[in-house]
Amino acid sequence: MKLFIENSLKEFVKKRVDIFGIRSEFVGFEYSQTNAEDSTKGWQSENIFGCISYKNENGNILLSPSLVLKSQPTVSFVAEAQLLQYVNEIFVYGHILPFFAHLEPSVLELFPKYYASYTQTYPESSEAVILLENLRDSGYQNAPCKSFLDYAHLSLMVRSLGKFHAFSYLAKELDPLRFQAYALSLNPINGPIIGRFEGLLPTCCSRGLKDLALRSEYKSIIPVIQHLLDNAEQILMALFKNERNNPWAVVCHGDYLSGNVMFKYDKGHPVHLKIFDLATNTFSSPVLDLALVLYMNANQETRDLYWNQLVDDYCDGLSSLPIPVRKLPSRDVVTKELQSKAFYAYIIASFYLNILVAEDLGLGSFHQYLPPEYAHCKNFAELPVKIQVDIDLKSGGEITSQHLGDILKDMLKRGFIHNSSQFNIGYNITS
Repeated sequence: MKLFIENSLKEFVKKRVDIFGIRSEFVGFEYSQTNAEDSTKGWQSENIFGCISYKNENGNILLSPSLVLKSQPTVSFVAEAQLLQYVNEIFVYGHILPFFAHLEPSVLELFPKYYASYTQTYPESSEAVILLENLRDSGYQNAPCKSFLDYAHLSLMVRSLGKFHAFSYLAKELDPLRFQAYALSLNPINGPIIGRFEGLLPTCCSRGLKDLALRSEYKSIIPVIQHLLDNAEQILMALFKNERNNPWAVVCHGDYLSGNVMFKYDKGHPVHLKIFDLATNTFSSPVLDLALVLYMNANQETRDLYWNQLVDDYCDGLSSLPIPVRKLPSRDVVTKELQSKAFYAYIIASFYLNILVAEDLGLGSFHQYLPPEYAHCKNFAELPVKIQVDIDLKSGGEITSQHLGDILKDMLKRGFIHNSSQFNIGYNITS
């Protein structure tokens, strides 16, 4: 265990007398028996599962509640974004959620218990650790897959999302100045991370055009879509920048996908969930969360069958707070938000969906596609752009390209791609 993490745990035991009692001393960290299986190494964090062993004032050796230690990885996907991610997550757990809970306590039912966080900054680097409840001990499980879920899981996801978004509208009514101060303090993360890979995004986005190009009914609209895809980075950045002035803007999760929630089941049916990984929280249109669920965790068959019901479920979640909220977006407003901004989800899907599909289908990680001369590389961001493009287009296989094509066709059918003036890039479908 890193010395920084060990020192943080010693400080935690010393200060949290409500958990450990007075005059208790840190002894060690007892890793979970399933830690090797449970521990995850994401692009920007590593999770360690276990309990703190400590000696109380009577000399007895005891164990803390089961914890997750979320720390920085040895190798970061995008090192310059790493500190901002931890700043965001600590700020949400330490300030925004307590603020929401002061207005209405049930917000805490949506998240794991937060215990503490510690940071240490050096001239050229930084370290951070966040201590959270281990949800597995409370019966929560990961989603059955990373990519596409059934209606029961999706319904629970969008209802819970609607409830989370409703706290932003409640805060706007009851304490608008504090809400604005907190919300505007969040750093957009997904945009800067993707923008780090210059020239990669338009190529990834074009992957979904392959199927459309073979069909005559899409021939006239392909140039319009291609123009949007060529400007994907500008569209993405504009959405993060401009949506702060949207009257319906909320504190978004920013990466609300099945990999960042855990479900509790009753006889195999999902009945509750907890949301985690709050590093990408940002202040923007609620569509930045809702559209991701509808396009990255639902396949086309599910969208065809349940689109209207899922939007209704989201709206039901918006109105589910124990106390009334006077000004909530209507279903028509939610639909208009989707019509003007859901294209964002395609941009994100073109970059990330291949990873989810590859994991679910056992198609291998990006290391599988590394040329021999780059076999030692552990950081995607360090590869030449040409190699990044080649790996991304291979990852997830042909099935990913088909899913991206389905997303474009669905957006065209629903009128979500109708002109580019909505993105201020000067190309109109009617011109």
